[in-house]
Amino acid sequence: MEESVKESLGNGKLNDSADVNLSNVIDENDLESLQIDEDFMNNPEWKEKNKHIFILSSAGKPVYSRYGSEDRLVTLFGVMQALVSFVQDSDDVIQSIHAGDCVIVFLIKGPIILVAVSQIYESVDQLSLQLRYVYNQIVSILTLKQLTKIFDERRNFDLRRLLTGSERLIDHILNFT
Repeated sequence: MEESVKESLGNGKLNDSADVNLSNVIDENDLESLQIDEDFMNNPEWKEKNKHIFILSSAGKPVYSRYGSEDRLVTLFGVMQALVSFVQDSDDVIQSIHAGDCVIVFLIKGPIILVAVSQIYESVDQLSLQLRYVYNQIVSILTLKQLTKIFDERRNFDLRRLLTGSERLIDHILNFT
């Protein structure tokens, strides 16, 4: 199991040209949980969904996943946060990634990161608009002032507690967009 995780991470490097070493990020105790998360992400039922929407805090804390449990996808949320941070370290903002038929769109709004992953033909603009609708729904539940204050006081705050029950509203927005 340890070998398969290390192989999938490229022997501890982000890619061949990067000097980023992941050995400080992943220790031996995390390898088992990575395998469990990897098993869930390889679930055919989860993988066959054409579009996934994820919401996370700038600290990488899961807030929402359209399909699947946020707790089971914590590793994936960490990867998304790492991508955003890596690009921000270069004084830039990640907007989208295109990989074959897959489009990944990022929307960063203060302490909230929204991500759409689509395998159906939708433009970056369409996916960005859907993410803005979801963000506006969150801000209509928690005011922007309240949201900013919460994350100013505690960067790693678990926003799911305040949004409990509103997942259904977000799901409905995504079903109509």
